[in-house]
Amino acid sequence: MHSSPALRQNWRALIVPTALAIASVLYYARYANVGFNFADDGNYAQIAFELYLGRNPGDLAMNYGPLWFQIGAMLFQWFGVDFTFVRWIFYGAITVTTLLIYSSIVMLTGQRRLAAVVAVVPALVPAFPATAFYGLCIMLNVAAQARLTIRLDSESRLDAALAGAVLSLSFQLRPDFGYAFAILLAVLIALKTRGRGTTAVVAGLSFVVVMLPGLIAAASKGFGLELIGQYLAYPALMLEYLTSPFRGGSPGAIDASTLLPRQPLSALWSNAEATPLAWLVYTPVAGVAGLVVLTIGDRRREVIAPRLVALAAAAAFPHYFLFRPDMAHVANFMPGYAVLAATLTASLWTQSSQVWRRIAAGAIALHLAFYTWTGLTSRETGSIGVALGRDQPFRAGNGVDVLIGSDEAALLSTIRDIIAANSRDGDAIVCLPYCPGIAFMTGRRMLFPEFYVDESFLARKPDWLPRAIDVTRSQ
Repeated sequence: MHSSPALRQNWRALIVPTALAIASVLYYARYANVGFNFADDGNYAQIAFELYLGRNPGDLAMNYGPLWFQIGAMLFQWFGVDFTFVRWIFYGAITVTTLLIYSSIVMLTGQRRLAAVVAVVPALVPAFPATAFYGLCIMLNVAAQARLTIRLDSESRLDAALAGAVLSLSFQLRPDFGYAFAILLAVLIALKTRGRGTTAVVAGLSFVVVMLPGLIAAASKGFGLELIGQYLAYPALMLEYLTSPFRGGSPGAIDASTLLPRQPLSALWSNAEATPLAWLVYTPVAGVAGLVVLTIGDRRREVIAPRLVALAAAAAFPHYFLFRPDMAHVANFMPGYAVLAATLTASLWTQSSQVWRRIAAGAIALHLAFYTWTGLTSRETGSIGVALGRDQPFRAGNGVDVLIGSDEAALLSTIRDIIAANSRDGDAIVCLPYCPGIAFMTGRRMLFPEFYVDESFLARKPDWLPRAIDVTRSQ
């Protein structure tokens, strides 16, 4: 009995993604128990813990969509509270993101070898684990909408349903990405020659069906309207943030440009210490601009559509370039940029002169290689670099069993013992300015709904400090 050519082709198509998945699991398993970031990792763990204990989601100042934290709460409910599950969620999201990067590049360019080579980069140096859902959220939409670009001339109800479903998940994970890809989905539907109405209706119905369970759950806890209000408020909030770097700040206004200063362009050549990060921050701008120019200069619908999807893959660009130009946010941006860079390379290779396409492809390859080399030793990414110098075991409550540095071990052990001696399990404690992992590792709750507190609170909420003092004294 002989297998059909189509079946053999399908099996061959699975070889690379299967290898990527296996290699990723083996790689991340080597250091998944290293480090204890009591700020970002702790924020996720503690919110999931509070939800597990029955705290109303409406009483927590969640900085991301509720679905992301509900995943952790459900695992705690099913299997018990254990920090190991938090790491599984982070690296599981990273692994899925890598597979979506590969499949998206294949769909957008048709180049499997290029997809395999490029996907290795964000696999080796993945996103900052606690914010791995940035890349996952983006790549879910990129992969789903890339499928639509393959079927611009036909009705594709299943693809439309998939696009609507992942778009709905995006709103529940990170609404700003949801709005960005909703716009792209509308453009792709407009570019279709057949089935526009059917695609729009099916995608819309799928969006609603996937959104309903979360809204019903929120309504049952009394904050359904508040959650809808948060979703609807995002466009104005996004506009305020995006324009803040270009206008003067005023008391009480959002001034996101002050979150983290960006190095001057001269740092590319004038400051040896700052040059590596400066290159990683500024060089993607050329890649984004290059694909924009190519897209504007081509009127072929079948070419424009995949390039628009590739450009949308860079949806995290404002996050790192305008507000957080550090290694952690560059790493968050790289899953989408890998897709953009591969699409740009494939486009230049087919329509540029031999000299220019080699120069462009070489520049992109050099950037990705430089990112890999830099990121492999960085603790601000999700790479094995987090394991450098961390070989001291540390154990605490809620399944915290990790390897950390000797200085970290001394600090965390002291804090753990002080909290244990002066409070009981389940007590509410204050952890400022941003260390909710301290509460998690000691089995305590957080007193304030805000887990992150800085000077901006006094500008936006002038009475916050006296209220916080009163609440603390009343305990």
